Amino acid sequence: MIEPSSLAAATLAVLLAALAAGNPPRRVASVPGTPPGRMTAAAAVAAVPLLVLALGAGAVLDALAVSRPTVRVAAGLVLMAVGLVDVVRTLRPLPGAELGVVVPLGFPLLLRPEVALVALVAGADHGAVGGVAAVLVALAGTPLLAMAWRRAPESWGPGPEASSGPATDPWAGAARWLGALGVLVGAGLLLDGILAL
Repeated sequence: MIEPSSLAAATLAVLLAALAAGNPPRRVASVPGTPPGRMTAAAAVAAVPLLVLALGAGAVLDALAVSRPTVRVAAGLVLMAVGLVDVVRTLRPLPGAELGVVVPLGFPLLLRPEVALVALVAGADHGAVGGVAAVLVALAGTPLLAMAWRRAPESWGPGPEASSGPATDPWAGAARWLGALGVLVGAGLLLDGILAL
């Protein structure tokens, strides 16, 4: 029998993994001039395949003949690698103000391998509710952050659209912190998967 405290801790770990995989500051800073409405539409486009993956996680794992611990190991490795890149890489905005909702905003900006693997782990380990929650946590932050930054007071500093070079704080700092969180949570998923094999 699973203890309620360990179930809550595992759910929290998956939701933190989803937040780190989504990394809203990095996504918003990558497309600085994108209006929040376009970012919301892109998040909706990216959510469709992720929800299908999360809701059908058991069937996907059965079809691929992959166990839940194995997918945890894979998600942990990918999340750690992406997190390390987010920690060391400088944010550079993509050129172009009128980017497409499906490409490149929906895919590859929001629909990413690390987000898909975390959604798969959440759906497999925590059922439909956990899978949907992970997708929401991974994707909802980007349009919300884009809207908040557009309405931000002057004291927050220049918005992402004012930056023509590497993104300035707090974007770079927040993206790096979420990258570090991805490394830590990814290491936890990796260890959990290895111990369960």
